[in-house]
Formats: sequence, structure tokens, C-alpha cells
Amino acid sequence: MVISDQGGLTTHPDLHNKDVWTKILYKMQAPMIHFIINQSKKIITANEYEKKIFSELTDENKIEVVRNGINLENMKAVIN
Repeated sequence: MVISDQGGLTTHPDLHNKDVWTKILYKMQAPMIHFIINQSKKIITANEYEKKIFSELTDENKIEVVRNGINLENMKAVIN
């Protein structure tokens, strides 16, 4: 199963600008989100920001950061 903070589990900017019913519906999904996260053996995030969000919901040992793209500085060969 793949889960993502794409929609902003807890940080979506629209959450602060919506009416009361939207906020209630948003809060009602919390038990389902917690269930899915707790059933996961591993959670992969793309960056430290997402890791921080998921670490508030589960044990940080379950979370692994797998970055998008490559870092060219890490790819340089060492020539003797």
C-alpha cells in the first residue's frame, strides 16, 4: 500500500480557509488515516518535511526518506 501526504494530511492550506463542515469531514478521516499508517510496515517519504508529518502519527523507525532525483555531488567519481 502506498500512502502520501500529497493532499496535506494535516497541513493543507485550504483546511484553514474552509467552512466548519469541511473541517469536520477532514477530522473524520483521521481514524482511517491512523489505521492505515499503523498497518504499514514501512512508510516512504520524499523529504524531511513529509517525514516530520508522518513521525507525528507513527514511530519514526517506520519512516524512510527516498529522495526524488539525484544529487550530482554524490555522483562524482573520486580519481586518485
